[in-house]
Amino acid sequence: ERPLRLWLASLGLGVPISKLSEDCRSGVVLLLVIDRLQPGLVDWSLITLEPRSIWEAVQNCNAACSAARCLGLHVVGIGGKDIADGNATLTMAIVWQLMRAHTCRFLADIGMGEQDVLAWANCQLASTGVVLRSFSDSVLRNGVLVLELISSVAPECVNPQQILHGDTPREWELNAQLAISCALKIAQVFAVWEDIVQLRSRMIMTIFAAMMAEDLRRTRAFECAPPEVGVASLSLHPSKSFCQCGLARQMSADL
Repeated sequence: ERPLRLWLASLGLGVPISKLSEDCRSGVVLLLVIDRLQPGLVDWSLITLEPRSIWEAVQNCNAACSAARCLGLHVVGIGGKDIADGNATLTMAIVWQLMRAHTCRFLADIGMGEQDVLAWANCQLASTGVVLRSFSDSVLRNGVLVLELISSVAPECVNPQQILHGDTPREWELNAQLAISCALKIAQVFAVWEDIVQLRSRMIMTIFAAMMAEDLRRTRAFECAPPEVGVASLSLHPSKSFCQCGLARQMSADL
């Protein structure tokens, strides 16, 4: 729940979030998020901002579920009453999907998906000789490859001497903590170090997607730099593997 609360807080909705299932019961928080993702989708004239009864809260939550479907979220089996009743599992399910939609919005804009993020990651990690099969690949657990990926995008953020071999669970934790700390220096990341150690594929995907977005931003900044600006003076350098990757060319063309 903590990564989801961190994400909601970062959106600046003006609503304090302390306990996810309780704070979403009125439906207003979910509607604010949906409106942020796609302005105009929520008809605020039909929403009760301060519901005084469970019936008004259910109406709000029903509107949130309907709007979520319009965003392409899977809300089968999730009803407004579930959210209004404070069902923690179902509330987290819909908030997670909203966070994923927000994190990967840039992917949707250029017609790409999670497999493209995985392909990009393998392109970045080619020098390691490791090919990731999924975001829950067991080789990610010790945090070493996550740090290698971050370093490939932003070498200035990772001190190689701080990366441990990852031979023990304690070293996994320290590497994962370092990875989150380094990632936060260059991107909005809402995962926590436990997500890496416990191989929570959805959260690991959001870390990778954030790094991919940052790499693309650096690549575009590099390509758009005026001729008179020397390479050595640029503070943001794209990774070599990204520049050579077919995905990069496709993404730049789409953008």
